[in-house]
Amino acid sequence: MLANEIHVDPFSLSDPTIKSPLSRERIRVRFVNSAPEAVDLCWVDCRGKIVRYDKLFRGQSAVIYTYVGNFLRFSFLKIF
Repeated sequence: MLANEIHVDPFSLSDPTIKSPLSRERIRVRFVNSAPEAVDLCWVDCRGKIVRYDKLFRGQSAVIYTYVGNFLRFSFLKIF
């Protein structure tokens, strides 16, 4: 783990005390879904609310602009 990296247990993101910090340093991030299922890409805002960014199907990618320190959450979706 890098010195400026924060590790968060993904299962704790349902905890309302987990919130993205306020930040002014904007970054570009590219996500690639290499999982066999579709995933929901979500951001946990500064109030702890989960905000959906995008749905990525297997093999799809997305570029988002976010801020350093923001918490992101991925949820697997079952497509029937």
